[in-house]
Amino acid sequence: MMKNHRLSNIAGAVVIALGLSASAMADDTSSAIRGSILTEAGNPVTDATVTIVHGPSGTRKTLKVNESGAFSVKGLRVGGPYTVTIDSDEYSDKTLENIYISLGNVFRVNETLQDPSIERIAVTGSSSFYDPSSGSNSTFSGDALSKSASFSRDLKDIVKQNPLAVVGNDGNSLYLAGSNPRYNSLKVDGVNLNDDFGLAGNGYPTERSPIAFDSVDQISVSIAPFSAKEGGFSGGQISVVTKSGTNEFHGSTFFEKSKDSWAGTPTDPGIPSLVDPTDPNDRFLPKELDLLIDEEAYGFTLGGPIIKDKLFFFASYETFESVSPITTGPEGENVATEAGDVTQADVNRVTSISQDVYGYDAGDWNKSIPLEDEKYSLKLDWNINEDHRASFAYSHGFSNSAGNNFGGTRRLYLSSHWYNRSNEFDTYVGQLFSYWNEDFSTEVKVSYKESQNGQISLGGNGFGEVWIDNIDGNGDGSARGEIRLGSDDSRHANELSNETLQLAVSGEYLYEDHVFAFGWEYEQVDVVNLFMQHNLGSWYFNSIDDFENRVADRFEYQNNKSLDRNDAAASFSLENHTFFAEDSWDIMDDVNITYGLRYEVIQNDDSPTFNSGFYERNGITNTENLDGLDIILPRFGFTWDAMEDLVIRGGFGRYSGGRPNVFISNAFSNDGFRISAFDTGRGNTLNGADPSSIPQQALDAIAASEQGGSNSNIDAIDPNFKIASTWQYSIAADYIADFSAVGLGEDWHLSAELLYKDIERDLIWQDLSRELDTSKGNNGLTVDGRPIYRRTIADRRSRDILLTNAEGGHSTIATFTLAKKWENGISANFSYANSSINDRLSATGTSTNTAYEFNPVIDPNNPEIGTSSFETKHRLTLNLSYNTELLDGYNTGLHMFFERKSARPYSWILDKNFRSDEQLNGDSSLDNAFLAYIPTSSSDGAVDFENGLSYNEIIDVLEGVGLSSKGGYLDKNSSRGPWTTTMDLRLEQEIPGFLEGHKGIFYVDIKNALAIFDKSAARVYRNDFGTSTADLFTYEINDAGQYVLGDAGADASDIPVSFQDRASTWVAKIGVKYKF
Repeated sequence: MMKNHRLSNIAGAVVIALGLSASAMADDTSSAIRGSILTEAGNPVTDATVTIVHGPSGTRKTLKVNESGAFSVKGLRVGGPYTVTIDSDEYSDKTLENIYISLGNVFRVNETLQDPSIERIAVTGSSSFYDPSSGSNSTFSGDALSKSASFSRDLKDIVKQNPLAVVGNDGNSLYLAGSNPRYNSLKVDGVNLNDDFGLAGNGYPTERSPIAFDSVDQISVSIAPFSAKEGGFSGGQISVVTKSGTNEFHGSTFFEKSKDSWAGTPTDPGIPSLVDPTDPNDRFLPKELDLLIDEEAYGFTLGGPIIKDKLFFFASYETFESVSPITTGPEGENVATEAGDVTQADVNRVTSISQDVYGYDAGDWNKSIPLEDEKYSLKLDWNINEDHRASFAYSHGFSNSAGNNFGGTRRLYLSSHWYNRSNEFDTYVGQLFSYWNEDFSTEVKVSYKESQNGQISLGGNGFGEVWIDNIDGNGDGSARGEIRLGSDDSRHANELSNETLQLAVSGEYLYEDHVFAFGWEYEQVDVVNLFMQHNLGSWYFNSIDDFENRVADRFEYQNNKSLDRNDAAASFSLENHTFFAEDSWDIMDDVNITYGLRYEVIQNDDSPTFNSGFYERNGITNTENLDGLDIILPRFGFTWDAMEDLVIRGGFGRYSGGRPNVFISNAFSNDGFRISAFDTGRGNTLNGADPSSIPQQALDAIAASEQGGSNSNIDAIDPNFKIASTWQYSIAADYIADFSAVGLGEDWHLSAELLYKDIERDLIWQDLSRELDTSKGNNGLTVDGRPIYRRTIADRRSRDILLTNAEGGHSTIATFTLAKKWENGISANFSYANSSINDRLSATGTSTNTAYEFNPVIDPNNPEIGTSSFETKHRLTLNLSYNTELLDGYNTGLHMFFERKSARPYSWILDKNFRSDEQLNGDSSLDNAFLAYIPTSSSDGAVDFENGLSYNEIIDVLEGVGLSSKGGYLDKNSSRGPWTTTMDLRLEQEIPGFLEGHKGIFYVDIKNALAIFDKSAARVYRNDFGTSTADLFTYEINDAGQYVLGDAGADASDIPVSFQDRASTWVAKIGVKYKF
């Protein structure tokens, strides 16, 4: 039985005062209260009756303690206030009032009853919940939600207050403890609202947060929960519970507006070292940039009783509309990213040729496409009786936005190459909480989710993709500019729908000082996916002149043998069964341990079609469907009240899940029977190019292709594939310090945690269609021992890719948090996190080829462990609030969130020359990101200095980009961009409403207000792609296996980090809200 904390802490935080235990994370929609009732002599009070009442709804539960004086109640609404009454015939009664409980945590009430001659005691808790947001677990509610600087009305605006939750500089991606964002789990009212398929960068099924912000009651973040109840992720878990109706009608309505006239002017600092002093318009000069901002959001909430004390409702609605930013343009234009070597004159010429020669509107680079987002929800809560409570929730979300409207430092996408990204979902969930007696309770949950995703080219489906390379608009001779127009190849046939059914039954049984929990969970995911690149044809031109003359250098086309693209769609159904059992045991009066097992097994009756050619080439089948794969996940956690104000907690566990379904779907889509490929390859001149049609030669080749033949890309899963898993270990200390001796007062919350993650098995991909080129080097190896590849079958251009396993890597993360609330209305929370994240493959892509190609490696078929693309080495945050009443009874608030963090890493590589077969890939169909080799000296035999760059020239290149001249392979992700420093502000003032109890709120949110005071310190940069790389040298491999390095023109402008114009300046949003 856990001992009580000192009562004086009640005023500061209920979590400390009444003993909130983080030892066992409970349900994802509710909370629990557990405790023990003792006499002053430490003996159990066996006749006590405990009554728990939720004040706003009148929900009541009464039960007797067991022979150990213990009781446990689960399935309670989160929040409060609750009143707990302890009634005994032998001892004095006690009432605990104003208790607030948090999502997913067990709230401890351990009380001592006194002699009946002593007057009855009433204990009053805090009127709001306070969680210092420390380490791997945090809960946010109340003011932490409503008063935070949340410019985007996004869950991530709140979650990022946890020291291990890093929002990327793209404003979308969320990295929990340095994990792939796609490996996280988001649950809303018990329904998984993840990006299940793994196509979106934000982890949501829509472009913005999938639920109305004002409908959120509590949010919990959990990186390493040591309960066997938790699963479905290997990164971290975010659980959200929405508000419920009460016995009083209550609600709100709001309107927000932001526009570019309420924003600063960002200044791109340029690259002074590259400025040509003779050119007053040099693109590397500093420049002020124009912003395009026009955003509106509005919505409402309404909740109340249908039948008082019995049946309640809560509804919400929110909509948002914005123009899309213009971030990339030709050289010399006033945009954040200039496409070097591409001028407006080049754009004009290309669009004229497209219209005059091809009769096609190629669009422009400076158009703006609206972003639209809408969501609404309804929740019903039914107190059937004191022993049974039910809830039902429905939510809908829809969004659409422009994709591909960015480009790069050498690449410009015209608007015909953009696409409309639409997402829509509906979810339904019902839950039943039942108490069968004082010791046994159950929960039953049924949920269903339907999601539709579409990607439609803005240029229409009547014109294929066009690449125009080797543009030298500025005349500097580098000729590295690119323009792309027409339908993007990945949108030629791209449709996705998935349906998810979940069933869950769990129970808890209280026996003496043990709470035994057990349960079964079932999930069925039905996926229909049509994804086929190049279905409208992809045309490659070596110059604008060639584009004008209809002379293409390469053509690609894919289709089903029937020439009906719909026949290329793949569908499969994946089922998961989970069983868990655990015991939460109050082993001593100050120690709780939780230990348990979780067992997960996959069932799949669908299989990829057997491909005999794949089997003959590789000696394994392509029909692996994961059916029957299982894993045991042990968990152990403890909480020790080591001293009156010191809690030691920790544990270990094995985790699995969160890998997106796209990796599985590839095996069904690309089994060789759905998609056939036609590719002329580079250097094969095609005269009379017409992107509005498919050459008859290609149509005939596809129609005549052999089902399962060699001209199809095959993605297979290793027959020996195992479920990916990670072990996590944590040790933490929470201390409430008294610094009164130095004049700083008491109740300082200090927390420190060390988290270690060991990736037991991770996903990697191998290209089976390549082999060592034994005609080169030392029997297929370079002088330094690196493999030189070629196609296994010389005349087969298609690939065979295998999804398999390897030991992954490890991470060590340390966090420190210091927090305090003062009686004068000030509260502060400071945190620091230091991370060392290592993996073999960060899997930033959404397809097999991108996951395999873009991972920086020495050998792509055997990737090495190195720094992860998701590592944020250092992160400091300060959350500061001040609340007072300038108007009596009406709050005035100032809230600040400050963050300083190191940049995500990137790698310098050898260039990818798609036209050369003399590189490490040889003539293989995929071109990898090979880490650059640096000669150890001028006599290093691994480098041919006579036919390539000299040693001194190589050193000059390294110095030009700030790299060390130390010899050997450059480390994966060894470079980083500038640090990021931002500060968000919120100012709000409550005013009287029209009726008693009503309030109006006027507020101003300022994103990156630091830019008001220091523009240079507030600049924000982001990595261009998930796994960012930059070309350091051109190269070839000679017959002796030596590197022949060439000048890639690498300079500071090639660093794959882009200046973010809007994020680098302040932007204000004005809002009004009415609450009743």
